Amino acid sequence: VLFLNAPCTTKATSTWEKIKSGIELFAEVIVGKQLRTSTVNRGIQVIGAGFPRTGTKSIEKALTMQGHYIYDLRSTLQHNHQDRWVKAGREWKEKKETTELESLVRDIEELGFTATLDTPGYMLATPIAKIRPNAKVLLSVRDSPEVWFRSFRFLVEFLDIIF
Repeated sequence: VLFLNAPCTTKATSTWEKIKSGIELFAEVIVGKQLRTSTVNRGIQVIGAGFPRTGTKSIEKALTMQGHYIYDLRSTLQHNHQDRWVKAGREWKEKKETTELESLVRDIEELGFTATLDTPGYMLATPIAKIRPNAKVLLSVRDSPEVWFRSFRFLVEFLDIIF
């Protein structure tokens, strides 16, 4: 498990510098050169285990720069996988079985995805890691639960305003 702390404060003077330095950090230190070797579909290589609002967009950018194709909520909706995720989650929660999740992961890989981030994948990161034991698990966090909650609450309030 790779552990990543997404700090809320930094010495960078602008937002762009913060983003750029974060991308460089992920690309060079966390992700590593081993993921740059090929653009051929390698299956799921990276499993994002961090909650939303923990730097997942910066991680997505870094992984994309490394040639990864990211599976996230947009992908779930685009490929109409919502019901399958619900079924896989229930199966894991109630029976600790992964039959549906294994099928879903295979389908995701057949679509060319090489990494999962954010919702819904982070909620089943543990069983996905059991299905793909050679994949790297990337756990991103905020400085504290309170800092994360403020960020998440802002998102929820913003969505409430626009919808």
